[in-house]
Amino acid sequence: MEHVSISLCPLTRSATFRVRRIVQIGQTWPPVAYVVVSGLPGSGKSTVARPLAAELALPLIVKDTIKEAIWDGLGPGDIAWSRRLGAAAAEAFWRVAADAGTGVLDNFFHRAFAHRIAALNGPVLEVHCACPADVARDRYATRRRHPCHFDLANLARFDDWVRTDAGPLALGGPLLDLDTTYAFDVDVIATWVRENGGTGG
Repeated sequence: MEHVSISLCPLTRSATFRVRRIVQIGQTWPPVAYVVVSGLPGSGKSTVARPLAAELALPLIVKDTIKEAIWDGLGPGDIAWSRRLGAAAAEAFWRVAADAGTGVLDNFFHRAFAHRIAALNGPVLEVHCACPADVARDRYATRRRHPCHFDLANLARFDDWVRTDAGPLALGGPLLDLDTTYAFDVDVIATWVRENGGTGG
């Protein structure tokens, strides 16, 4: 399995980076159908996923966008209502991903979702967004998003997320471990995706 770590210089989008490759001799990968962008809330998944999907000319499938649309369509409610809509949005997310047959998937992927990823019809590549937990927590606590997410009310769950879901999903395919503490170069990430799956423009 190839595992690449990329760390970019602070506050730049230059191609100055460090890459570590671990590749089995003779290992080859089939074309990638899905790019899973994983990581904690606040780790920079959406910041990475949107330009990456555009660069690769792949559909961008975002669970939060689905949830926001359902909330806007059905009307607001309390945190219990938010969690019900979150479950419905998650199911819609997986069905849209399966129907699309390819795409960049942006979601907070808990390890319990591994069987849903495995059920997708095609090879999967993982881009894992990582930064210190306190950085992710601060971003999560200070960002302002759609009211359906109840971020401040859910902040008490953050330490549990760190314990259970901070690391890569380790899906068995190519893995890029991306340090999102600072700025990143989407061209470097897209090149890595193409080299490991030959997908996109």
